[in-house]
Amino acid sequence: MFRKLIIKGCCVTMVACMCVSTALAVAPIKYDQLSNTDVSDKRIETEWVYANIDGLLHKRQWNITYGYWMTDWIPVPSEA
Repeated sequence: MFRKLIIKGCCVTMVACMCVSTALAVAPIKYDQLSNTDVSDKRIETEWVYANIDGLLHKRQWNITYGYWMTDWIPVPSEA
């Protein structure tokens, strides 16, 4: 009799712990909370890099945000 009472008490305690842990779980982020983020944080920043190759001026675009070249070397037209 005493053993059954101990087992029932343990089962009730375990079920109570499961219910409490489920209730305390982290709630998912709602869309309204995400809409307040600043758009400028998601902007891709680039810069043009210039080089003199074989006596001609060339340019190439570098992606500062992700760190890779976006274009090949492009000859820059000379101003007449």
